[in-house]
Amino acid sequence: MGFGNHASMHIEPIFNYAEACEREAGIKPIRGTDIKPLGPRRHKQMQIVKNADGSVACRLYSTDVVTYKPDGDIVVQINGYASPTTIAFMSNVLLAKFLQFDNQVWWHESFGAHREFPLLTHGDNIFRRAGSGDLALINPQMCKVHKINRQGANNVRNRYQSFRDYIDRTVRLRASDGKVDIGIDELKDMFSNDKGSLEMPPRLSVQTHYVIPKEKLAEFQQLIEDHGVADKTQDFYRAFLWLAKSVDMYAGYNGVDKTMLYKQLDEITFFIHRGEAFVEIELFGESKRDPYYKFFSQ
Repeated sequence: MGFGNHASMHIEPIFNYAEACEREAGIKPIRGTDIKPLGPRRHKQMQIVKNADGSVACRLYSTDVVTYKPDGDIVVQINGYASPTTIAFMSNVLLAKFLQFDNQVWWHESFGAHREFPLLTHGDNIFRRAGSGDLALINPQMCKVHKINRQGANNVRNRYQSFRDYIDRTVRLRASDGKVDIGIDELKDMFSNDKGSLEMPPRLSVQTHYVIPKEKLAEFQQLIEDHGVADKTQDFYRAFLWLAKSVDMYAGYNGVDKTMLYKQLDEITFFIHRGEAFVEIELFGESKRDPYYKFFSQ
């Protein structure tokens, strides 16, 4: 993972608590306010603040991003704002290397093994200056990635085998050139509201920034489960239309084939049973992108 040089915010780095106290005491507040700008005086969003407990905070907007404690601890708080501005602010204040990677803020150790650690998005990341002056992370976090648990994934597939068989039969019966087209009239018959208008349920898709309502996900799961019910035809038909329409939206409304349907079904059922379908791997001091992050971001 590469760390570029962040654009200067015209902030002089602050090495430790003593320097933070000296910096805070030496800055005059902006006239008519108690704001002590950390950088250029026109940049009111960057402040330095002396707290009641004696700590000194470097504040960006409303977040005390870097706080220098009297005991030597340097506390970094992201507070959910893993933005380029926050990262540049941290980098300028601490004269350290931070970067956004795989939806997290990472710190690069500038000495020794030059390891890389993800920071807590919510909570205290505690640093100290070593005797050499290098910044050291006191509470390093593991990098967590996931991989498919093949046995668990197959168990999930087997759990819904009856519905998978239904998909196979339906596609073979209805497919034209290998694809099934879902017409608007067919959807209206199944998903009309009280006024007779089409009211499709939400798209069945696992995305980082898209959340399927829990009650709808539970509804789909109930439709495709087979608990020895004598006749699941109607439930399976409704689930098939719902799944097919979700896939068709990505396919450009050109119809869906069996492979596309199975892939989407795997995605949804693996999300429902992600604790079984995936295994978590912890890496210490190593940065690696999680290929299955979207399954665990909700």
